[in-house]
Formats: sequence, C-alpha cells, structure tokens
Amino acid sequence: MVRTIVTLGESDKRWLDRYSDRHDRSTAETIRMAIKEFQKKTQEGDYRRVLKDTAGLLKGVDDSVRSVQKLRQEWD
Repeated sequence: MVRTIVTLGESDKRWLDRYSDRHDRSTAETIRMAIKEFQKKTQEGDYRRVLKDTAGLLKGVDDSVRSVQKLRQEWD
C-alpha cells in the first residue's frame, strides 16, 4: 500500500473517528472503504451516462436487426 497525507477540517476528522469507532475499524480502513464506494458509484455513473447518450439511436428504423448487421459489415 502507498501512504498519503490528507488534510481534513477538525469536525470532519472527529466525525470520521467516531464513525470508525462505532464500526470497530480503523480510520484508514474507513477511508479506504469510502474510496472504493466512490469508485463504484463513479463507474456506475459512467455506464448510465453512456446508456442515456446512446438510447434511441435506431429510433425510427423499421428493421433494427438489418441496420445493425449493415453497421457491422462496415467494420469488416
């Protein structure tokens, strides 16, 4: 693992320490868990944005299967 220094406000540090104590884990472990959760949410948001941006691309196309096949042939 790599060590890093993070500067927190006093109230944030007190909250973090209390939270960690209540959950019987170190402050460092709480921070590691928070970072992992943030990564998951960020990746999930990227996935949802892609879905939103591409939704309905074939709207109005009578035969979407044929249209997809045509697009795939262009890749060959």
